Amino acid sequence: EEDVSWSENFVPWKFKDDSSSPSSPSGRSVEFNFSSGSASRIAPYQVRWDYDQKENVYRRVSGNKQLLDLNTGQQISAKNVLLLFMSLSRANDGYIEEGLGTHLLYGTKGQGRAKFLLDGQILDGSWLKESRTDRTQFIDSQNQEIKLNRGLIWIEILPVGQEIKVDL
Repeated sequence: EEDVSWSENFVPWKFKDDSSSPSSPSGRSVEFNFSSGSASRIAPYQVRWDYDQKENVYRRVSGNKQLLDLNTGQQISAKNVLLLFMSLSRANDGYIEEGLGTHLLYGTKGQGRAKFLLDGQILDGSWLKESRTDRTQFIDSQNQEIKLNRGLIWIEILPVGQEIKVDL
C-alpha cells in the first residue's frame, strides 16, 4: 500500500482557544517524583509544574531548579501538561547500571487513568490507544475528548499508582 498517504487515516487532536477569563486555578502546582529511596536520590528526579495564571502556562521545575531550554535560556513551559498513568515493567534486556537500575518499559497501548493540566485546572480523565499506530486519545470524566489549548503540549508518562501532590 505504498500509494496510501500517511494522513489518510490521521486523526488530529482537538484544540480550542485559551480561556478568555481563566477561573481561579484548582491547582497552582503539581509535583511528583520519578524515583524512590533516599532524599538525595529522589531530589534530582523531583518534578513540579507551576501554573502561571498571567501567561496561562505551566512552568517546569526539576530537581528544585527551573528547567531551562538550552536554546533560549528560558524556563520550559507548556500550555497543556498531560499526566498519563501507564503500567511499568522491567525490560529484561540484561542492561544494569550501578545506582541507576535497569531499563524500564511502559505499557503505551490500551487505556488508563490520566490528569490534564490546562487553563489552571486539573481535570481527571483517561487515555486510550488501541494499537501502536493509533493516535492516543485524551478523554475527560464525561467521556468526551479533551480539547487542548493551542501551544506546547507536554506529556508525562507515570507508573500506575504514582502519587502526585497538588498545591492549591
